[in-house]
Amino acid sequence: METHSSSFTANDERTTRHRKQAFWQIWFPISLGAILVIILAIFLAVITSTPDTSTSTGFKLANISLISLLIILSIVGIIGLAVLLAFIYLVAHLLKLTPIYALIAQSYVFQASAFTYKWADKITSPVLATISWWAGWQKLLSKINLLKARQD
Repeated sequence: METHSSSFTANDERTTRHRKQAFWQIWFPISLGAILVIILAIFLAVITSTPDTSTSTGFKLANISLISLLIILSIVGIIGLAVLLAFIYLVAHLLKLTPIYALIAQSYVFQASAFTYKWADKITSPVLATISWWAGWQKLLSKINLLKARQD
């Protein structure tokens, strides 16, 4: 019974240690990053929400950040679209070629299996013949010995 309770205690210690590690290695950095993003968003919202005219610094910063975000997102979107179109083209092209090459590959596999079976039979037939011959001789000798034993 004591070994059972000690294994539970060790398991509880491992679970506690795992939870502490999970907090410091996963949850703490994620929470810290989320808090920093929220603080940065609030700071930028306060800076850019000045009721001044278009000559204010906050408005200029907002325009510059919006334009830079739009440019970056447009470039990423165009690259993503190009990659998607390339994959669509390649998959369509491969679907046209797949049945032909699958048939060719299947014929090669059939040829290889026939070759393997033929040579496996050629290699094992002398061994099997020798084993069969030896088993026949042993049976014959055992019958001869049995007959001799009965005659005595």
